Amino acid sequence: MSEPLPNPLPLARALAKLSRPQNIVYSGALAALSSYLFTESFPVSVSSYFFIFLLYAVSATYNNLKDIRTDTINHRTDNPLINKGLSRGQAQIFLAAAVLFLICTQLLLSQPSSLLIACLYMLLLYLYSGRPNFKSQSWLGVIILAVCYGGLPIILGYAQSDPSTYTKILIGSALNSLVLLPILLAKDYKDVKGDRATGIRTPLVTHGPKTIRVVALTISLLASLCLWQVIGGIAHLLIYTPLAALYVVYTYYLHARKGNIQPIYAKAGTIILLLMSLSIVWSIH
Repeated sequence: MSEPLPNPLPLARALAKLSRPQNIVYSGALAALSSYLFTESFPVSVSSYFFIFLLYAVSATYNNLKDIRTDTINHRTDNPLINKGLSRGQAQIFLAAAVLFLICTQLLLSQPSSLLIACLYMLLLYLYSGRPNFKSQSWLGVIILAVCYGGLPIILGYAQSDPSTYTKILIGSALNSLVLLPILLAKDYKDVKGDRATGIRTPLVTHGPKTIRVVALTISLLASLCLWQVIGGIAHLLIYTPLAALYVVYTYYLHARKGNIQPIYAKAGTIILLLMSLSIVWSIH
């Protein structure tokens, strides 16, 4: 009698934890919608989503491999490498497979711009999690994350239309990165203990929660005012104004709760951020 085949579900769940696909909903949707606005091509839009999805899967896997010690101290449950849900070897095989799929996917997009964006994303990943270890250098790590989450997806979408100039889109991408910055500052509340123990000098570790709350709220107000200048037309401003107010309130609530909010509020926050980002894309469309 043959032995039963091993259940693949635990491995699939561990790989899902490793790549954290729930974290890429915003960036993937932003890339897909930006691509569609600039090209009106559904296949290009879908390819852009999976391109960002695979870029993030590579980044998350590499970061989890580098963060085993810190995540163990923080008792993180979302890194399967610290609870024997996955071995280093399995994670490295998954990383290689994700890179291979990424290479295949970027061939469906406009070249050489998509390849350059992928290389820039990988460079920022290395600077963040690799030997330079910018995530331990206070603000540098958060800025890199803001660019990867909010800036590069817009540039990727715009690049699919074979533009002659990138001036306006670079300004819009920088502004969207600014919008994301106060939200990303809240991600480190749950990691303060491990970050201190391993010498990772995040803004929260360097300046403390009270200062970071004030800074986050100030940045959210500044980003809202900058967007007010970018978005033209009375009708657009009437729609944008309550959206900006919700964004500032969400930023305040997220930091008041130290990043620990219910899933329904987190989803609402993602929608608010996506609408804020689309306001930028629409204004330069």
